[in-house]
Amino acid sequence: MNKVFYELKFSGRLPSPAGVGMQILQLTQEEESGLDEIVKVVRSDPSLTGRILKVANAVTLTGAPPVTTLEEAVMRLGFELLRDLVLGFSLVSNNPRAVCR
Repeated sequence: MNKVFYELKFSGRLPSPAGVGMQILQLTQEEESGLDEIVKVVRSDPSLTGRILKVANAVTLTGAPPVTTLEEAVMRLGFELLRDLVLGFSLVSNNPRAVCR
């Protein structure tokens, strides 16, 4: 999988994230970024917020209560997985036909 990603990356055919995806990428690369900043950016996109809550509840551990807030969802997923999900969702929604240039 990493080989395919790097081949696409170096070929110049990988689409670039825009908007919220790019903001989350930047925030998760900064050590001083906190939960509140990241949640504020995700919350600016209601569709993304719903998707993140859905994924966080899909990975619920047995017996763990479902998450009901975006803060809980981000804490359950962690910044790294959140970043990957946001980038994936933003690339798919910005490229509905799944065609790379």
